[in-house]
Amino acid sequence: MKNKYSTILFSLSLLTWAAQAQTYSDALRYSQLESGATARTVGIGGGIGALGADFATLSSNPAGLAVFRSSELVFTPALQRAKVTGTLKGDGNVAYSDQKNRFSIANVGVVLATKPKSTRWKTFNIGIGTNCLASFAQNSYYEGSSKSSVTDRFVAQANAGDFSQFEAGLANEALAIYKTPSGTYVSDFTGFDGAVMKKQSISMTGGINELDISFAGNYKDKLMIGATLGIPLVGFSEQKTYEEIDPTDKIPLFNSLKYEENLTTSGAGINLKLGLIYRASQAFRLGFAVHTPTIYNLKDNYSSTLTYAYTENGQVVSTTKTSPDGSFNYQLNTPLRLIGSIGYIVGKRGFLSGEVEFVDYTASTFSFAQNTDKDYEREINNDIINRFRSTANVRVGGELVFDILRLRGGVGLSGSPYLGDTKVTPIYSLGAGIRESSFYIDLAYQHRRIKEGFKPYLVSNPDRQPIVDNVISNNNFILTFGYRF
Repeated sequence: MKNKYSTILFSLSLLTWAAQAQTYSDALRYSQLESGATARTVGIGGGIGALGADFATLSSNPAGLAVFRSSELVFTPALQRAKVTGTLKGDGNVAYSDQKNRFSIANVGVVLATKPKSTRWKTFNIGIGTNCLASFAQNSYYEGSSKSSVTDRFVAQANAGDFSQFEAGLANEALAIYKTPSGTYVSDFTGFDGAVMKKQSISMTGGINELDISFAGNYKDKLMIGATLGIPLVGFSEQKTYEEIDPTDKIPLFNSLKYEENLTTSGAGINLKLGLIYRASQAFRLGFAVHTPTIYNLKDNYSSTLTYAYTENGQVVSTTKTSPDGSFNYQLNTPLRLIGSIGYIVGKRGFLSGEVEFVDYTASTFSFAQNTDKDYEREINNDIINRFRSTANVRVGGELVFDILRLRGGVGLSGSPYLGDTKVTPIYSLGAGIRESSFYIDLAYQHRRIKEGFKPYLVSNPDRQPIVDNVISNNNFILTFGYRF
């Protein structure tokens, strides 16, 4: 029996939060990064690598730090509004929407500009601060009916000999699954082929904020070079509440099920970013940057609670069981990034800019310290290779100058990281700003709309696999204050 279910168990284990909790989606979460943390950079679509003189370049092309002619203080608050509309696939199911607002500090830092005594080196600048590279804030909800029950997953795990304290073992203790005289495990849903009423709410918070320490120099106003030591700090939290109910008493004995999962991930990483800008003429600039893989040391803390209610001898019995608090330490290496950029300054009227970023998402790798987890480590790293692909992200935009007023616009094209998916997601940006000799204020708006599929849990039979179609709409408002000294 154990061999029969071994293949099923691996497929189902992709979403477990037991000791082997990591999945390909975790690798993707910490590898897909935002471009630009200042309102100016966001307003032009993110492609400012060849132009520089913006604090966001510390996290993209640190050679842009060398373009600063004076020291600056920068502070950028931001408001993110994430709306998710989810529809559980199935006859008669309707869409439900949920929204989450998140206020954050997109960046804060200082640039110290100096002029060396050398006639060849025009500037030698230092930049220190933080840039927000990713935001995970999002709420989602769905409700409806579809075939299968989450107990199908627990039954398959139990029959494969896996009694995780966070899933099948918990379900067994709560009497959501039970052993028959023949020695196999079943549930009240076993043999039931109809649709089950279900709903789930998911709340996610957190993000990635990177501490940047950068150095850059300007050689003869022709070549700018720079380097950034990046220390990204990760904070992620997710709470899931999944429920099944039987309002019409179609399933004998069963009344309701509630399965709650909690996960927090924290840790830090380190990377190095190297960049250059070549000024071919007063108007024309070329930029290039390479970002080494980020080496993260992360820790997961997790727990689960399951409540199962059923009817026995005409009486409703409800059992609630809670898992112990689990934790797991691991290392994640994210992909190398290559960025090429171009900029053209149109006299005193403004500029045009563009940027192409290459990322190979198959290069993400997990490393587990525990020797007993090495088989799963190999499996999940192979899963990353088989599911992802390399892709390019394109960002173009520009700025118009009207005395002290700046008007900006841009668009980004983000390629799908999934193998076989050629879908490109557009990201639209608008911005404006006021520039004075000693200070500036910039405002930007960014909109992104993504369609994705979500599987609440995995079962071996694709015809019984529940799927939720999510439409995610992100609207970001960014305000940057800068002071020159």
